[in-house]
Amino acid sequence: STALGNYGCAWSATTWPEGTGDAHYDFFSPLIVDYTDTAWNASTKTWPNTCIEALRYGILNVQKNSNTKDTQLDVIMLANGLYRPFLDKLQLEENLHVSPSEGSSGLWKLGFRNVQNFDGVDVTWEYGIPAAVGYGLPIDQIELMVLGGELFVSKGPDYNIADDSYRFVVQTFSNLKFVSVRSFVKWMSIT
Repeated sequence: STALGNYGCAWSATTWPEGTGDAHYDFFSPLIVDYTDTAWNASTKTWPNTCIEALRYGILNVQKNSNTKDTQLDVIMLANGLYRPFLDKLQLEENLHVSPSEGSSGLWKLGFRNVQNFDGVDVTWEYGIPAAVGYGLPIDQIELMVLGGELFVSKGPDYNIADDSYRFVVQTFSNLKFVSVRSFVKWMSIT
């Protein structure tokens, strides 16, 4: 169960995830942020109005009992229907501070393709994410576990006379292991 406190322990008088508490209180509970919650400052509680505040809340509160680099979010992947309103809001709210790229001869880098940096976290969109949902991932909390001796196994080349080509097969037998789900965030509409 990912329910808070399901395995015992306690949290401070402050409402979770703010405050402090025992690590076992939320060790198996990811942070779920409702961007339509009535607590946001925007008068209309929709993603275009609350995205900046909701993303910032998730980025700050995912670290709960730990402020180490390995629990910080590295990337936020949004459904494409959330990414465009985020860009629109970011353009209205943020100032762009630029400087020459590292190691450049005075050239200025003004942006990235399909990625924006927000509060030190890369925010992008990804095909296949359910509509109106976003995920925050701390890459240091994910391990690739190989189920064999090698990451990739290849077979071939085999010559196919029908189309005059060589064919190869590359396979991997592996899984992702999440070190601690408490370091992950999901943004969605709940209310």
